[in-house]
Amino acid sequence: MVDSPRRVDTVSQLLAVGGLLAVAVSALTGYALVALGDSTLAEFALGGVAFAIALAELVACWMLYTGRDYGHDAAILAFVLGMGLAFLGMNVIGVAICGVLAVAVYWRRD
Repeated sequence: MVDSPRRVDTVSQLLAVGGLLAVAVSALTGYALVALGDSTLAEFALGGVAFAIALAELVACWMLYTGRDYGHDAAILAFVLGMGLAFLGMNVIGVAICGVLAVAVYWRRD
């Protein structure tokens, strides 16, 4: 089965562009854990998870922007994971950004 792009609404594209904020929050969290941490194995592992979540959010934003199948579902999952990561890092702004994006994408899904 070929995953062909479908017609994309403008709101989903705007959510995808706004999702880049969530990517930045997750990537900065990963950088802070890996580069600025105490160099423990747990911090390196959590930093790797943060970078993986940032990559998942970036792919989900691409899927939303191009209108791929299951793009909304992937974005909801990625933003909820980013919200959990921000919660573990006690980043209130990150929790708010990812939470609002997850709810907005859920509201716009097909």
